[in-house]
Amino acid sequence: MVKDLKQIKASIETADISNKIQAVIDYVCAEQEGLEELRDYYRENNQVVGEKRTNDNMKSNFIIVSTLLSVIRDYESELNDIDIVIEKASSDMNSLATKSDNA
Repeated sequence: MVKDLKQIKASIETADISNKIQAVIDYVCAEQEGLEELRDYYRENNQVVGEKRTNDNMKSNFIIVSTLLSVIRDYESELNDIDIVIEKASSDMNSLATKSDNA
């Protein structure tokens, strides 16, 4: 059972989900800088519609980044939970082995 749990954890870690999500976050943040410049351009040239659309895109990017950060936190929490289960299972197995040795 412990071996199976360790294999599951290893396959999850191999998927490298955190780094993949972080790459998307980095991309969105880089795009955000361009949107800020575009918004400033629209503001300086009194183009209200362009400024509003750019602001809407910036808000969407904020929601995307916030959601992705939440996914990373949940993912890392699940990995920690798996570690706890592995430790408990190992401890339980060691306890059973000790009891059978004493019997």
